[in-house]
Amino acid sequence: TDQTSVSDAAQTGPQQRAAERLQSRFAALEKPIREIRVVQADVAGSFPENHAAELLAPMAAHVIESDWHEIPTYDRYPVCFFHQPLHFEERNLERCGNGHGYLTNAVSTFWFLSNTAVWPYRMASEPHCQCVNSAGDCKTCQRYALPIEPLHTDPTRHELAKGVLAEAAVIAGFTFLVL
Repeated sequence: TDQTSVSDAAQTGPQQRAAERLQSRFAALEKPIREIRVVQADVAGSFPENHAAELLAPMAAHVIESDWHEIPTYDRYPVCFFHQPLHFEERNLERCGNGHGYLTNAVSTFWFLSNTAVWPYRMASEPHCQCVNSAGDCKTCQRYALPIEPLHTDPTRHELAKGVLAEAAVIAGFTFLVL
């Protein structure tokens, strides 16, 4: 039992000393606000040496040129896929990042309200269960020809008639509610 108490004392000794050192460091940080002062430090030798600048300085002057091979540039190939119709999409803003500066919010609001007015037509001519072909990403520095998704019609399915009937029914219903 004497050996275990000696080994316990030896183990608690370093742990106890570490805890005391930690407490003394925290005590040095816990000063009253009146004892804290802002002084100008000597900055002459306080920064570490910049070894990276020494190593990279010769590399900055190197320019790689090729007389026989063209330097490859990044070329984007937009991948088109099928998805459900996006009735409120703004292609140039969302896919290409081309906005209208300070007026982007006003133009987006105008297109949203315009699309809301023709939404019954879109829902009837392009139902949500029917997949449509994506326009894909726009390539770098390019724009889509139309700022919004056009009103698609497929002559084989009479979707134009369905869209016009749905729009007319909504207008008639809205007029009936207002009157």
